Amino acid sequence: MSENSRWGLNSLLYTMGVGSLAVVAIVIGVKMAQEWRDRHQEAQAFEQLQALAAQPDPEACVQAAQQIDQTSRFYAEAQGIKAQCNFLWGERLAQGGDIRSALSLLLTIPDSAQSYQDAQALVERLSAQVIEEAQAEVVDGKLNEAIVTLAQIPLNAPANATAENLRESWRKEWEQNEKTIAEAQKALDEGEWSTAKEILATVSSAPYWQSQIAPLQKKADEGIEQVILYEQQRKQEEERKKQAQQPPQPTFNDRLQSLYDTYVKEGMNELEAWKLACETMGGTIEDIGPEAVCKP
Repeated sequence: MSENSRWGLNSLLYTMGVGSLAVVAIVIGVKMAQEWRDRHQEAQAFEQLQALAAQPDPEACVQAAQQIDQTSRFYAEAQGIKAQCNFLWGERLAQGGDIRSALSLLLTIPDSAQSYQDAQALVERLSAQVIEEAQAEVVDGKLNEAIVTLAQIPLNAPANATAENLRESWRKEWEQNEKTIAEAQKALDEGEWSTAKEILATVSSAPYWQSQIAPLQKKADEGIEQVILYEQQRKQEEERKKQAQQPPQPTFNDRLQSLYDTYVKEGMNELEAWKLACETMGGTIEDIGPEAVCKP
């Protein structure tokens, strides 16, 4: 290879090396610029989140926190802000009457968050409020409404087990009361008043159920009164017939006359016989005008 050729090749290699370095430098520069833009955007997003957290709009705060990527250096802090905003959002939903959404949101707050204890306390209070409302509806006889009310408690809520037990016990009590009332109605239809009354005594004492059985109890009481009245009338009639079959009891004067006749037949004179008969009967002799009488 001639000297000129060698020099040309070296020049070419040099030029290529310089070009490669330039390309690498450009790539690195582009990458650094992109990283700077990403970090700048992350910082802007986090600053926006911090600003929203200070505003009375927890929903927007939560939505902004969800925009912070897990790879961001601000992610952990953003999750803490999100938890606090979720708590405030849950409070607002509860105040607006959307208890189920409030509970569902509050239950997403992790136990590592500062607002966790407050969230759990609010969950407990709202759950108790729901259960109390449902119980009042059951007392008023609104079973379906009560079950719908209990459905506001999410499955992952601590109070869900209590809600499930209440639903089951209410359904069983409802079915049992309906069955008992049907049995009492059957007894009434058959004229078994006392049996019906005994059956009705086993129905729930809740005002709703007592109002349901009130007409049946009245019918049973009326039937029992009719039976008692019938028995009284029957006994009176039997006593009347019995007395009608017996000979009439002699009066005082009849017995006095009978005793007087006996003494006369035994040989007494009439005056002595009359006086002795009066004394024997326990009477007293009184003079009334021209005659004397024997009074009991």
